[in-house]
Amino acid sequence: MLTEGELTARTINAEVAREAFQQAGIMLADVLDNRVAIERRALMLLIGYLPSTGVVWAGASGSPVGKAALIFAALGVLLLLAVFRGTTYPSRGTSPRAWINAGIIDGSESALAHTLAHFARHMADRIDLGIAANGKKLRLINAALVCGACSVMVLVALQVMR
Repeated sequence: MLTEGELTARTINAEVAREAFQQAGIMLADVLDNRVAIERRALMLLIGYLPSTGVVWAGASGSPVGKAALIFAALGVLLLLAVFRGTTYPSRGTSPRAWINAGIIDGSESALAHTLAHFARHMADRIDLGIAANGKKLRLINAALVCGACSVMVLVALQVMR
């Protein structure tokens, strides 16, 4: 991808700049929509994990194996809660402050093409930020699922040992 300096030095095709800006906006919207879907999935799992943790608590009965099951269940809940903590996400749009500048607001068609090209470049960085944040949330959900499965396996082992 071109750097800011390289973009500034080039003659920008207005149609390509518009398309790049539009496509970047669509992709950023997809990334942010995925965030909502991921958080919804985590909420559904959390709704199931909370009562399950209560069952594990009741089944733990003070044994070391039962306590291990409880630790796995509690860790799963904590990992799911971590999905909702303040993760930085980009906004869908561009601030009007970026547009209302001399040379842009009163600029020529080439000024618009350069502005859109620069904004598309900045959106690529924002898309990367959103993808990284979504990946982190998915890893937390996967770890919570593993903890939940381990908790169930430990409880089953506890019942087999009795």
